[in-house]
Amino acid sequence: MKQPKLKNLQLDLKGTGQMRARASKSKKIKITVNIDQDIIEALKKRSDGSGIPYQSLLNRMLRTALHETKPNDASSRLDRLERELAAIKKKIDRIITNSPDITGHRSDYRDHESFFEVTPNSPRKQRGCGRTARSRK
Repeated sequence: MKQPKLKNLQLDLKGTGQMRARASKSKKIKITVNIDQDIIEALKKRSDGSGIPYQSLLNRMLRTALHETKPNDASSRLDRLERELAAIKKKIDRIITNSPDITGHRSDYRDHESFFEVTPNSPRKQRGCGRTARSRK
């Protein structure tokens, strides 16, 4: 392509002023980010298909992703997991409490120390069945 001669160029002060005004109103900030090559290639491919420049497309995708997630998403997830765990514990307690032991009697095994007779330096003996559990060393 042939380069234009400098003497033929004219400075468009009005157009330059408009561009600067638009740029100053824009809240976009230039940054440097390291992104995997396969991600950039996929983004550029999607950009070519949509006709939107890939940087603008990336900006839209980030904006959408940030608006879809809640600010306290991690804490709300933790709260939900704690509620689910509490419900599971209740179910286990009900199953253990309502199930008969080896002798056929229903008993409360939630007190694990009462379930095992533990003496210092001796193997654990499980009450009611005569079996001895090996102690861990």
